[in-house]
Amino acid sequence: MGWLYVYADLDIVFLQNMSRALVELRADLVKQAEDAVRVNASNAAQDWNVQKLIDKRTKDLQQKIVELEDDLAKVIVTALYPVGCLFLVIILLNGMSCY
Repeated sequence: MGWLYVYADLDIVFLQNMSRALVELRADLVKQAEDAVRVNASNAAQDWNVQKLIDKRTKDLQQKIVELEDDLAKVIVTALYPVGCLFLVIILLNGMSCY
């Protein structure tokens, strides 16, 4: 019968050690999860700051592109206007000779 008591004592010690190990494991997992949340929040904040910086810097460039496209359209119209007028005169002259 004495060996049953020894076995029971060993069983209790084993269960206590396992319980402590599980508590430590749980604490480690909680710490890792908290660290992961902090890192993800930090990365999200950095991504947001980078996007704001990109938007700020490209806003001026986008406006400049629009202005340059408008200027180009004006130059094209101005350059083609005399050619268009010449064609109009030729068409009118040809049309007048038909009558």
